[in-house]
Amino acid sequence: MTLPASGPISLAQVNVELGRAANAPIGLGDTAVANLMHGSLMGPFGPTVDMNDLHGKSAAAPSNFNSSVEIDYNQYTGSSTVNMSLSVSLNTDGSITSNASGYKTITPLGAVNWFTPNTSGIGSSYWVNVTVASGSLGTGATGWQTLGTARTWGITGSVTKTSSGLDRFVTLNFTIAASSGGPALATGTLTMTIQGSGAIQN
Repeated sequence: MTLPASGPISLAQVNVELGRAANAPIGLGDTAVANLMHGSLMGPFGPTVDMNDLHGKSAAAPSNFNSSVEIDYNQYTGSSTVNMSLSVSLNTDGSITSNASGYKTITPLGAVNWFTPNTSGIGSSYWVNVTVASGSLGTGATGWQTLGTARTWGITGSVTKTSSGLDRFVTLNFTIAASSGGPALATGTLTMTIQGSGAIQN
C-alpha cells in the first residue's frame, strides 16, 4: 500500500508499509524510514526527519534478482525419447516463476520477484529489456517489452537411452524500467539449464 498523501501518519502505518508488524519497534532515525522518506540510501544520519516527508510514499518497488533453475534426466533407460522443456516467466504481479516438464530431478528457481511486494496488475506500469548473456534461447522475445502481459522465455532438449549427453543453457539479463528505453529501476539475471544422458552410450 502507499502511505496517505495528506493528514496524520502513524508509525504503525509506516511499519506496515515497510513490511513489518504494525507494533514492531521503529524510530524516525531508522535507515529504512530514512530511505522511504528520501528515496535513496540516506542512512540514519541523513537529512532532517519530518513525518510530513512520508506523505504519499511507498516501499513497493522493482527489485533486483539473480537466480537459476535446472532440470536433469541422467542415465535414462526408457525405449522412447524424453522431451524436456524449461521456462521462466516474469508475471504481471511482480513474481517470477518457472515451468518444467520431462525431467527426473529439478533444482528449483526458489522465491524470486521483480517487484516487491507482489501487487496484482503492477506490470502495466513497467517495461523489461531482455538480452542473452550466454547460451542459446529457444523461445521468447528479447528487447524491450511491456510487463502488462506475462513474459516467458524457454529452452528445450531431448534424451534417449543412447544419448551421450545433453547440456542446454541460457543466461538472460533483465532491466526493469518505467518506460521502453527508460532508466533502470532494477536489474536481474536468470539462468536456465537442461542436462541429460542415456544409460546405454555407444
